Amino acid sequence: MKPDDIITITADTIDLDSFTIDYDALKGSYNGISITDFGDSAPKGIKLKEGEDITIGDRSLLKTLDAIAERLAILETNTNLEAEFEELHRLGNQYRKMEAELKDKIATWNILKK
Repeated sequence: MKPDDIITITADTIDLDSFTIDYDALKGSYNGISITDFGDSAPKGIKLKEGEDITIGDRSLLKTLDAIAERLAILETNTNLEAEFEELHRLGNQYRKMEAELKDKIATWNILKK
């Protein structure tokens, strides 16, 4: 790797369709620092900082996921609070138990409808 090979990107928006990293090319050494094959340590997926979002066209991915979770009534438990407050943990367990029972009833009704 030579200094000319180093690229720094600073931008508000990056088009990932045309952005690739060849991790196999990141081998060798420069100024006495060895660079080896990244192998399994290569980044996987996309990580965003708190408050950032992904937009597709004019649609916010976070708003879309929030709308889906709300429509499906997906409960997001706070495990830290449940660990601290026994009553909240007990209520959470009651909710999870009832949810499992309802899912079981729905599955039974769906089988009987066939």
